[in-house]
Amino acid sequence: MRAAIVLPNWIGDVAMATPALRALRNHWPDGHLVGVMKPYVRHVLSGTHWLDEAVFYDRKSKNPNERFWGVVRALRARNIETIVLCTNSLRAGAMAWLSGARNRIGYARYGRGPLLTVALDSPRERGKLQPVSAVDYYLQLTEAVGCGPSPRRLQLGTLPAEEARAESVLQELGLGTNVVGLNTGGAYGPAKTWPPEFAAELARRILREEGSEVLVLCGPQEAETAAEIERKANNPGVRSLAKHATSIGELKAVIRRLRLLVSTDSGPRHLAAGLG
Repeated sequence: MRAAIVLPNWIGDVAMATPALRALRNHWPDGHLVGVMKPYVRHVLSGTHWLDEAVFYDRKSKNPNERFWGVVRALRARNIETIVLCTNSLRAGAMAWLSGARNRIGYARYGRGPLLTVALDSPRERGKLQPVSAVDYYLQLTEAVGCGPSPRRLQLGTLPAEEARAESVLQELGLGTNVVGLNTGGAYGPAKTWPPEFAAELARRILREEGSEVLVLCGPQEAETAAEIERKANNPGVRSLAKHATSIGELKAVIRRLRLLVSTDSGPRHLAAGLG
């Protein structure tokens, strides 16, 4: 079996798709599985072994091989037999249809039902979409493929180089083994962001009441806020990643070392779940 799975675009959603990836690999242990993904998604999945190959897709990429028609050509060249769509866009449906795959499994949304061979209905009640965990949403696709009931546990890994970098960063920050992480931001801006003064107060309480050091996590866009939290906490036991840029893979390795993560509903929350 030569199969492709079009992965979600967001870090947290990719982590929540790992039970589906594991189910597909168990279903086709000797198959060739191709992941179609945003370039940065490969770092979320580093250290896992469900996919045999990655095809990068970014419709705004300067590389024509990573845009729509480049990906269609790549899939056709690989003689994909089955394609599973975690994303819901009409564009993804068209990509599946043009790939030449005879089995095309996805949710029948945004008018793309006729492009699919197996078109699942999204959970609805009285015509309205119902909220459902992304884990279950993706696992329902694997059941449509023929996979049996599968564990819902998120599962991520890391690479040795990522682990080494994480160890180095924590040593540079002077942090030990009893560390609580704070993740206070989110990709949607203010709607998911905690006020720095609140986060600083929580960090001080963790130090005082739990006896744990605190590490404020951040991506490049949250570095300034993380540094502000560190300043407001005004305690050597509260440090941040503001001056220590980490890749997604390195951030996973940092999170793996935390005793506890306090987080908004954003990517690192799901990375932490996937790392136990």
